[in-house]
Amino acid sequence: MAQVNSLRGVTLATTSRDIQMRFYSELWGLTPVVYSSANSTRWLRARGSEPWVLGFTDAARNGLERLRLGAASNAAVIALHARALAAGCPVLTEPAPLEGPGAYFGFLLHDPDGRIVEISATEQHAARTDLDTPLPLRMSHVVLNSPDTRRTLAFYLDILGFQISDWYENDAIVFLRCNEDHHCLGIGQGSNTAINHMAFLVDDEAAVLAASERAKAAGVPQIWGAGRHGPGGNVFSYFRDPANFVCEYTAELIQIEPDQVWNAKEWKRTPQNANVWGTGGPTPEAIRLMSGEF
Repeated sequence: MAQVNSLRGVTLATTSRDIQMRFYSELWGLTPVVYSSANSTRWLRARGSEPWVLGFTDAARNGLERLRLGAASNAAVIALHARALAAGCPVLTEPAPLEGPGAYFGFLLHDPDGRIVEISATEQHAARTDLDTPLPLRMSHVVLNSPDTRRTLAFYLDILGFQISDWYENDAIVFLRCNEDHHCLGIGQGSNTAINHMAFLVDDEAAVLAASERAKAAGVPQIWGAGRHGPGGNVFSYFRDPANFVCEYTAELIQIEPDQVWNAKEWKRTPQNANVWGTGGPTPEAIRLMSGEF
């Protein structure tokens, strides 16, 4: 059965596109992609093979413009499009070449919360950049808020082929995987459909700490961390960007092999599980920004 097999990244709508581009290129460690376009979107890539991982487009308010998910081939894209249509999902476009760098072929649809989701494939890959500095390799995961987590989960599980890895009690966050990563998507209980946070993968624990120190030295506000989560086992460090999106450096996410027996479990929502290093929970600012209620 065709299914999604990667998180490509996100496009964010913003009232301050140029400021956001400077932040993520000069302070966060991404690289602008040179591409001529008639629309207002601008793109950034990481060190890995994905042609681009983060986009910004002009808008009257800040928010998630598009969640970008990958499929293995054009044939898989077409099969997912057919499945979504058969299930009555609100499909927005037919499979076709997509605007922007990367020669992506895909289509757009709405998830149950009304977000635009892109499903795409590409045979174009960027050359990986190996550097001594702790810059992001790719986007690791995105957590989304949802007023109806069960309805939203059904879409990502049944239509796109995700699997549940673990969850916090009361559906506070359900962690979903589509490849070996413990999670590339999280659906969290909330009163809105805002993006909770987006995480960028660096090489290892030392790189998370080094990237955090570099960001703090540049004046980027750290709002939680560094620490290590219980679910997923990843090292984390959270920051606030100029538009109040929460961005995270992360590494060492648990890997689950395709033939591995994995018993998903419920985790209590405790400070000890949120950060097994015992260095405290998220700041009030982090909670406020992740909730999307500001």
